[in-house]
Amino acid sequence: MEEWNADVAIIYPIWGGLMLMLTIARPAHAAFRAGRGGMLSSIAKRLRLLIRGCAPVAGAAQPIDKLVKEVGRVQRIERISRSLVWMHPICALSVACQLSFWVFDFGFDSQNRYNLPSSVGGGTLKVLRTSNFAQLLVFTMSVGTVYYPAWVTPLRLIFCHVLLTIACAVALALQQSILQWSYHILWVTIFRTGLGIVHGNKRVTIANNAVFSLAMLVSVQLRWGMTLVLYQTIVIPSIFICILSVFVGQSLESELRATLEAKASKELETSVEAVLATICDAVVLLSSSFRLLRPSPHLAGMLLGSSSSAVFMTGGNFIDLLVESDRDSFLQFMGDPRTHANMLHAHMRDANSSAVHFYHTKYLDLEGQPVHIIGIREDSEEDTPQPPPQELQCSLSRQVVDEVWDRAHESRASSNNNNRSTASSISGSSDPMPLVEGDHAMSRCVWVDASSIDLMMVKCTPEFSAWSGPSGLNVGLLNWVAPVDQSNFYEFFHKALNHYVQCAQDGSESVGPGSIVLKLISPLTGAGQLRQKLKSRCLRWQKQQQQQQQQQQQRRKD
Repeated sequence: MEEWNADVAIIYPIWGGLMLMLTIARPAHAAFRAGRGGMLSSIAKRLRLLIRGCAPVAGAAQPIDKLVKEVGRVQRIERISRSLVWMHPICALSVACQLSFWVFDFGFDSQNRYNLPSSVGGGTLKVLRTSNFAQLLVFTMSVGTVYYPAWVTPLRLIFCHVLLTIACAVALALQQSILQWSYHILWVTIFRTGLGIVHGNKRVTIANNAVFSLAMLVSVQLRWGMTLVLYQTIVIPSIFICILSVFVGQSLESELRATLEAKASKELETSVEAVLATICDAVVLLSSSFRLLRPSPHLAGMLLGSSSSAVFMTGGNFIDLLVESDRDSFLQFMGDPRTHANMLHAHMRDANSSAVHFYHTKYLDLEGQPVHIIGIREDSEEDTPQPPPQELQCSLSRQVVDEVWDRAHESRASSNNNNRSTASSISGSSDPMPLVEGDHAMSRCVWVDASSIDLMMVKCTPEFSAWSGPSGLNVGLLNWVAPVDQSNFYEFFHKALNHYVQCAQDGSESVGPGSIVLKLISPLTGAGQLRQKLKSRCLRWQKQQQQQQQQQQQRRKD
């Protein structure tokens, strides 16, 4: 058994020597590549891998708690990887010293201490009950991290944590006396504390320390008997490690949450400024005392530098840029406790006291102070809201039409024939309206006499007749228009008429005034049967004018 222990104990120097060879091989390989200019790129690539750790977490659409958990897991892996890389040269130097002491047979770690192949004794047990075995495990992990950073995963870290805790428990359980046990539990406590802080997994740390404490209580009770001092020596450090691990974990989580919220707030601020910049002439950030947090050259350009140049720099008071009559309304506007965006119309101090629109929203900075984001847009005539057109009363519209009618027919009042034709045109004729055949037969169109006051209908398409019902000849289209729309339609019709007449005289082509939406009420079918909206266009008149233009051009050529 003693020879078997001595043979197994040789694994320690072989293991340590192999790790040292790998440690030396890496810088040697890097030095070899340095001659070809690849050392710097290799080191930079390795540093990028160690810093990144893994792919970035896409957290734009994730809840903040889930995002904190995912980013915390990534940061934990990066933190452990950096710690192992930093500990790599220290562990390498320590293992090298231990092996040199054994080879040259001097110092504290001599061959007689481990009773390796040249001696007789329990070499394996003596290796396990010292700190050298745990140190060799950490050295192995650091070598793996340097050569292959991707091996560091959450599950493997939990396995390494459990393995190192077992190594500490075995080292204490193999002590021969209570004095040696009391000495070794000191470095075991320090080692377990650092392990719990670096790992940062609260659940794993609490579970490992609970199992470790239970194993130590059983081991001490069976070997030396339990006393109050030994109980406190085992339990109190475990409780301290658990509390410290929870405290450090919560601190890191709170710091991470604050960092993510600050980053989200900054991105939100940037997004709001970008949106406002697309529709506003200038965007400014104001503090709680309405002072500019950064210079605003766009605002200075919009006001043509008429105000003091110091106002446009950081720390200038924004209220000084407003006219005195609008300052109170601005302060009331900014003091509104509502958090959603709102708008204010005011005037700023420049050569013309320009009218502007203020688009305002706010948020809280890291110190809990409000920060105001204001978009400033110069008020132009197009932006000024026009009052809605007032609808004329039916009697007023009819009065206007009658006055125009009387003036137009005053010169022909003495002629009886004209009076009869006028009366028949107002009341309509019993003769049916002629129907138009050809290209326009399937469209809903009607032709009117532009010289008449009521816009007498002279012909229509079958589609219009089927839609409106049978209509008599010379019935006024203006009588079909709802009273509230008669004035607008009359003005629209004559504007279109003048436009196309002018185009016909100039020989130019231009887009007409467009269309108008009306509500027609047929006097024949009643208001209940015919109430719908249609788009009334002067397309027929435009077509006739185009034909006349073509004929005139043809005559000029001839």
